[in-house]
Amino acid sequence: MEEPLQNADVYFIENFDDVLDPVTQKAKSILMRNDTHLNLAGRRLVASNFADQIVAVIREPSTVQLVAVSLVTLLFYRKRAARSKQDRRVS
Repeated sequence: MEEPLQNADVYFIENFDDVLDPVTQKAKSILMRNDTHLNLAGRRLVASNFADQIVAVIREPSTVQLVAVSLVTLLFYRKRAARSKQDRRVS
């Protein structure tokens, strides 16, 4: 059985490959809300890449489940905060 990584830095480049256009070296416009911020599709792509790498490094099922629940919770609270912010703008 493979030993789990401890105190190791893990790097991945999938977000650069998936978000940046290789020709223009700028973020793909379909994933951007404006020149600085990702839209929902862009954020989902980055979160998915990040979660995939966590699962690849962490082999314990209980830890993977905890990370998955944490990511879902984080996305829920971000969505709720964005909705609240939008409601304040309308008021």
